[in-house]
Amino acid sequence: MEQKERLNNFSLKDKVELNVKTAGILLTSDHLTGSGMTSYSPVQGIVPGQASNFRDLLDTVSSPTGIITSYRESNTVQLPGIQTEGSAKTTLDYTFVSQAFTGKYIAGKVTFSKQFMYQVGFIQQVLPTMLLRDFYKKENDYFFTTMAQNSTGSVSTPGTANDAEELLQSILNQRKANFVPSYALVDWTQLGRLLTTKPADYSIPGGFFVDGNGNLRVLGVPVIGATWAQTDHVLIYDRAYYQRAETESLRVEFSYENNDNFEKNLVTARVECFEELQRLRDDASVYHDFGNS
Repeated sequence: MEQKERLNNFSLKDKVELNVKTAGILLTSDHLTGSGMTSYSPVQGIVPGQASNFRDLLDTVSSPTGIITSYRESNTVQLPGIQTEGSAKTTLDYTFVSQAFTGKYIAGKVTFSKQFMYQVGFIQQVLPTMLLRDFYKKENDYFFTTMAQNSTGSVSTPGTANDAEELLQSILNQRKANFVPSYALVDWTQLGRLLTTKPADYSIPGGFFVDGNGNLRVLGVPVIGATWAQTDHVLIYDRAYYQRAETESLRVEFSYENNDNFEKNLVTARVECFEELQRLRDDASVYHDFGNS
């Protein structure tokens, strides 16, 4: 009865107060301690390798002993004579000089802990790529430098013409010496100079051909851009006179027992190849300085 009386006395004028809690916004800046959940990419942003490798432009021969010897003809070639009736034939004389090339190891290694291997789970997948990338950089530099420093082919005088004409003449000089140039190696900056040659009276000279992919040939000789080539120079060579002599092939190996690896839970990865550049004739290549400085 008392409750009914209170309801009868209730008026809309009476105030009703409701306390509603304001909802907050969850922000990582003030509602998360530590890091959030992370997803990992299946690919890694490693440094790129060089686009081309010198070994791909050479033939490979086996050298089981690590020393390979060839014989270079050293005297001037003579020609048979026209024999007159009853006279003696022309006597020809040939001389050879032996030359031995001793193989070298191009090698490198890296050591890491087993803890590192487990926590950086991709290391065993990307490390071979990285080791091979850096191996090729050293091999490319070694082969290029060795061939260039020993080249004795006929060269044009630097600065006598524009770069395109000098390249053309250098190839012709080798053809005059009866070599057949296989490649002309330049760095990318020099390749750009050749492609943009525009003297006052003409553009790139005859004998230059650029295909739809931008590949350049001069008198049929491919001009290859490479980061390991020397700037402002070109190395032109006849592939028939240069070989890569290999004793042990290129390999990447992992070892858990190098030195005290077993005791310290370490892993060693190595990359190596036992090889040498065999030069049958140094006059089969020409190293030309364009004189751009």
